[in-house]
Amino acid sequence: MIPLFSHPVYRRYLAPRCSLAYLFSWVCSIIVVLIPFILSFTPEHMRGESTEGGLWIKHKSYREQAQIHFRQDLILVVQAKERIGVNSTTTSSSDMRNEWIDRPKEIFFSTSSYLNQLYPNTFRMASIQSREIDRNLDNVIDSINIQVSMPLHAGEYVYSIQLVSGFDYSLSHHVKIQMDTLAFLHYTSGLPFTTLISKGELKSKQRALFPIRKSTTVLYKDDALFPASCDTVKYMSTIQQLLEKADSRLFSTDYLERYTSANRADHVNKAGLISPVLNITLTLHNNVQTIDYTPAMYELLTDAWIRYFSLYWIAMKLMRQMYSFVYPNQLIETFEKIDRTHTHWSKKHN
Repeated sequence: MIPLFSHPVYRRYLAPRCSLAYLFSWVCSIIVVLIPFILSFTPEHMRGESTEGGLWIKHKSYREQAQIHFRQDLILVVQAKERIGVNSTTTSSSDMRNEWIDRPKEIFFSTSSYLNQLYPNTFRMASIQSREIDRNLDNVIDSINIQVSMPLHAGEYVYSIQLVSGFDYSLSHHVKIQMDTLAFLHYTSGLPFTTLISKGELKSKQRALFPIRKSTTVLYKDDALFPASCDTVKYMSTIQQLLEKADSRLFSTDYLERYTSANRADHVNKAGLISPVLNITLTLHNNVQTIDYTPAMYELLTDAWIRYFSLYWIAMKLMRQMYSFVYPNQLIETFEKIDRTHTHWSKKHN
């Protein structure tokens, strides 16, 4: 047979408002709307074990390499032993002998004149050299090298050092913040040393999500870490107080040490006393890090719409498949109307 003409047949299923078919269609429509909300929640979220999941995102993350600069703020505390000579008399004779004893000694240095005034007896001048390195020339500092040199007196043995250095830390791509932060280095050895080399990474630490602002937000503007006046020194005079202040912040940084190497003191004068220069080299690498932040309103709505629409489309397809089985087989009584070209008729299935 040769087909000469064809036209589609359009079937419609009708029912009064007060009927089981209309109630069934109304309930199915509500289910289709609610299914995306239900599927968006994870089992842990529904049991109250987690705050993650759901249609609305709580936080988002992205990767950025922060901009860091050395603020020329530095505090150095050196724990050493000082060898001094004392005269002693033997019990068998009246001969005087020269004996050497070691006593603990602390040496202090900082770039803050206000802090140095608090340690007049232990203060000693040191020299600082710093270099910022941008390897790929993208105007973002990749590493910072800090060198501290402090002269030692004859007979001083260095066994431990505490070094605090201050930095400017800023993000500018999505999260726009700026704050002052620090890196803390603590090294203790059983043997005296004169050269210390430490390499590590300055890593951001956040106890909360970063806010999204159109302009740059300066965090802790009126609460700087390093003292800028005499009034500030009254409340922050030791390294422990400085570290506690930095740790109490919601946003700060940590110095993650990769390795540290120290060289023993090797210069000895005629009296057997060590009198070298203490050299400390600190290298901080600035790597790309993950930044967690609170999503903006447009991100919240866009992500929610994508999640909801993808699940809603699947639910609609499944519901239409159920309609195509229920109504043509008249599992629920309806009126069937067939539309043809120039022909309209209807019939009721009992």
